[in-house]
Amino acid sequence: MKKVINILILTLIAVSCERNTDILGPSLVDRFGPFSVFEAFDASMYNVDFSVNQTVEFTATFSKQVTWEVHIVGQLSGAEKVLTGLSNRIDAANGGVWDGTITKLPMFKKEPCFAYLYIDDVDTLFIDTLSNLINVNETRVLDGFIVTDWENGVNDGFNVFVQSGADMRFDTVNDITGPEGSVFYETSGDVGFSDDLGNISMPKSSFTDSNFTLSTNNEIVYFNVFAKKGPNAVQDIYVFQFMEDDNDDGVYNPGDDDLHEYVINSGLTQDWEQYVAKYADLVTTNSGGGGQKNPDKLIQMLVLPIGVKEPFEGFLDYLVFTENGPLVP
Repeated sequence: MKKVINILILTLIAVSCERNTDILGPSLVDRFGPFSVFEAFDASMYNVDFSVNQTVEFTATFSKQVTWEVHIVGQLSGAEKVLTGLSNRIDAANGGVWDGTITKLPMFKKEPCFAYLYIDDVDTLFIDTLSNLINVNETRVLDGFIVTDWENGVNDGFNVFVQSGADMRFDTVNDITGPEGSVFYETSGDVGFSDDLGNISMPKSSFTDSNFTLSTNNEIVYFNVFAKKGPNAVQDIYVFQFMEDDNDDGVYNPGDDDLHEYVINSGLTQDWEQYVAKYADLVTTNSGGGGQKNPDKLIQMLVLPIGVKEPFEGFLDYLVFTENGPLVP
């Protein structure tokens, strides 16, 4: 019996001392070994048409896992897209695909773009630039119903009222670095006797995309606008009013119809930003039609720049409604 017990103990010791050779996670060499490039940085195409859903796939292979960034920069607009990942290979499976979207405004235009690879978690900073420019032959087709993009000036049917004041300017600005297209709108001036610089009345019948009806579900309808302030701005406020025709008589009447508002009263910077308001979250300021938010009843918009009796310098671009989510620029 003693001999059997000894054999059992030796067997257990032998089993417990066997090494587990399975690798859990990346090897030390894969994370901390020397860095080298096995496959050079490259792109799948150098002429791309995003309007037909073409994409650009970037590729590269390294000796170990690294945190990498691929930057694509528009040569005319200054637009930029940054792709990032942690891997030893850049490809479609690891986030190396550009679909024409941006990381930060402005949006890309029809323009040449340069792309470079940036890796900074290795002993020596590694940067590699594509030898050829990537030409954007056509930009993405954006979803949504456009109120105005200003590309052809102020829409026929819009009515612009401007207070008399100092250095008043309600007009378009031609600049390819604008957030969308190459034209945006400026509302600037100093009105000492009033907070209201003026307003822009926008009947739905004069929208750039006028032949549409928004969903009856106010939870899925979004209003989007790009905006920024200028260096001379003191306190810029934008009020967007949404007038409904709740009784279907073809006009907005305060006694019979609702009016809702979205206000940008803080957060404007000197960089273009996207501002989004869900229709369900608009603030009702007149409830003549019952106080319900009915996107499908929208008949007119009014844009009011408010300067609080201080110099105002503000810019707007690409007013657009989207459904099922905000605009993806």
